[in-house]
Amino acid sequence: MPVADDFAAAAIGLYTLFSVTGDEQWYTSAEGLVAELRSAFADDEGGFFATRQGATGLITRPKNLQDNPTPSDNALALEALLVHASYTGDFGAIEEATATMRCLAASAMPHPSFGGYGLAVWLSHLAGIKEVAIVGDNEGELRNVVWSTFRPDVVIAFGDGNPSPVPLLADRPATGEPLAYVCEGLACDLPTSTSTGLERQLTRRTDG
Repeated sequence: MPVADDFAAAAIGLYTLFSVTGDEQWYTSAEGLVAELRSAFADDEGGFFATRQGATGLITRPKNLQDNPTPSDNALALEALLVHASYTGDFGAIEEATATMRCLAASAMPHPSFGGYGLAVWLSHLAGIKEVAIVGDNEGELRNVVWSTFRPDVVIAFGDGNPSPVPLLADRPATGEPLAYVCEGLACDLPTSTSTGLERQLTRRTDG
């Protein structure tokens, strides 16, 4: 039976596929997994149980909070929630992520080596995740700027200007030239059509 880290890890992978390919089926599938994670595994007191609600054969529902060779259920759920929130502007997911981080902090603060993944994800959130929406970039010039270096604090969505199920791409029609919007909380700077302009916006926000 799939457990919480299966849903969270698969969602993160599907979001990544979407960010690379622009194929919205991956985004839609990831959103479905995050919805299931939140409805079937969430603890009302914060964080996520390993097993889904209604699972049988267990005396108690385990709640994994420590990273070992692989990230814990809750560290992966934290990342999935924050990526979801970056694409959608879902402030409820931010609140759930904050509650999840409180659970992780109980062991990560006294023993950081057991919480490295969750702490790294939370650091990106505190630094300010940048949401980059790109439309009409047929040659990939603007996307290449984003992918030119390691940017753990960036999520990217790109489209052709047609209606999209991705809120980050909503109301961004094609204009005949490629445009990139750098946003936080779906509130965006003025768009830029050049690689140097996009790099400047990303760098300024990173330094600021």
